[in-house]
Amino acid sequence: MSAYFARMLEQYGCNVDGIWRAVVDAGKQVGLTLPPLTEEVVVEDKTFAIVKKLGEGGFSYVHLAREIPDLASEDYALKRILIHEEEHQGAIQNEIDVMRALDHPNILPLLYAEIEPHRSPPPGARVFVRKRASLVFPAYLDGTMFDRATTRPEADAFTSTQLMSIAAQLCDALECMHTLSPPLGPIAHRDVKLDNVLLESSPETEGGLKAVLMDFGSAKPAKVTVTDRSQALLIQEKAAGECTASYRAPELWDTPSECVIDERVDVWSLGCLLFAATAAGKTPFEYATDAAGGSLALAVMSGKYAWSEAARKAYPREVMAVAECCLEKDWRARPRARDVREKAREALATTRRKFLGGGGEGAGDDDEPAVLVTEEV
Repeated sequence: MSAYFARMLEQYGCNVDGIWRAVVDAGKQVGLTLPPLTEEVVVEDKTFAIVKKLGEGGFSYVHLAREIPDLASEDYALKRILIHEEEHQGAIQNEIDVMRALDHPNILPLLYAEIEPHRSPPPGARVFVRKRASLVFPAYLDGTMFDRATTRPEADAFTSTQLMSIAAQLCDALECMHTLSPPLGPIAHRDVKLDNVLLESSPETEGGLKAVLMDFGSAKPAKVTVTDRSQALLIQEKAAGECTASYRAPELWDTPSECVIDERVDVWSLGCLLFAATAAGKTPFEYATDAAGGSLALAVMSGKYAWSEAARKAYPREVMAVAECCLEKDWRARPRARDVREKAREALATTRRKFLGGGGEGAGDDDEPAVLVTEEV
């Protein structure tokens, strides 16, 4: 038995979890069934041990997990979703299909996914046993844009370079979705927000932060043709349940009876995100309603907002102009993701010239050659 334990410890590792799994495995050899020290989840024939909970929302939980038996391996994010009805399962399957169709460095990759088969309750039990879906992603432990925006002083969470670099990265990710080939694409994300952008320190990225778009549960075909009032109301109703209100485009608040809505709903949300990154997490129309009161819906439909004094001092005009061009109320005149990306790159180039001019990000324009600007994050 000692030789057997030695082999198990070599396989599982000399830590508490590894030792206990070795004990559990040895117990099986003599007919004993011992519980695992941590919950284990099998996804696509790979077993993951849950380390700790990272967050929760609605019917889902996200855990930090590591693959068994190699607990010294890389960290994973394990999202577990309780399926409450058949329609919900269809939405989860759609999210899985969308993520498997996307391949871009600024889009969170789906590594493994599985929807459990239906489980019957124990005999005599009067309970409904819900199915669960498990999705496994790489773990990004630096948190989200929302975490950073709300834990640092207003207008100090991101420099101009970082903000415009993130804008360009997210435009790249959105263009990947908006130009996706059939059978799924093109697709609109429909819930772009600070909470859905992961950050990772990256010396190779201008500004030092890599941005990764996640959560595709609200993704829809990019173009939607509306032909009558009942269809328009249905779109508004679905948007109310799937799109975060403070980031929702005007055409999803008040959908015309005859129109074609397209992927530029995401560009509006991107504008809200860039503003919120400078305003401690508050979108422009949350900021407006906090200042003057009234309805969020009316604030959005008015299209009126104002930058905070702190943001006006911290960011040059060309940086704020990138967010402003996204917040064009008429979606037919709103730029597409590729157009915003070019504006963000132009703002980055201007920031570089000012930086090289010797006055930091607020320095005047001059025509020094461009270099990669990285910053302490």
